[in-house]
Amino acid sequence: MSNFSNNWFKESSDHWRKMLSRFRNKPNLKFLEIGCFEGQATTWMLEHILTDQSARIDVVDTFEGSPEHSTIPGIISKLRQTFEDNIRPYASHVSIHQGRSHDVLPIFEIKPTFDFIYIDGSHHQDDVYLDAVLSWPLLKENGVLGFDDYKWEWKDSKSGESQIPRLGIDRFLAEHSGEYALIHKRWQLFIVKKRVGTLEQKVRSIRWNAIFSKLPPRRSQFRSLYRRFTKTQ
Repeated sequence: MSNFSNNWFKESSDHWRKMLSRFRNKPNLKFLEIGCFEGQATTWMLEHILTDQSARIDVVDTFEGSPEHSTIPGIISKLRQTFEDNIRPYASHVSIHQGRSHDVLPIFEIKPTFDFIYIDGSHHQDDVYLDAVLSWPLLKENGVLGFDDYKWEWKDSKSGESQIPRLGIDRFLAEHSGEYALIHKRWQLFIVKKRVGTLEQKVRSIRWNAIFSKLPPRRSQFRSLYRRFTKTQ
């Protein structure tokens, strides 16, 4: 029996069923979830969408929680164990990658691999943006990219720093205008990746080069990732 500290996914399940209905029970599906927490979304996808024996999902999480979870007692210390217990009936279909998404995602081969990618890791706008940048080359044409907490805002009472995922998401969407179709925009946001022609790819590469060159020094490792990606075009 699943063990969740809250039931946040209940309100999302109806539009998830609608957004992902075309994938239901198809063979050889590959999903990627960045930020799985206790596994509510993971479990739902395994129960309702990834139902073929060949379907797989990769999950990425530090299992250390985020700053906003500091007020929830007793959850973080056993978070990975809780996740593994919740997905146990489907464990053979799940690959767990423990670590920061910005360290884990570059490990994946840079090619369109995933049918659906869901971003719900760190909610800092810079991290959300970089999760999207690193995920986009991994998403198949006509694949779906989803973001959680589009309208969420939080301010750390200790540092005073704000986390506003919308800023990172909007930046990514603006830079990839014309490369996707928006299919849902409320608390969560979903887009479908369009086919991009050769000329558009060249323009995109130029734009991405400009973007990566302006990243702050602490993000410098992504420049090498960018160079790897452009060699595949």
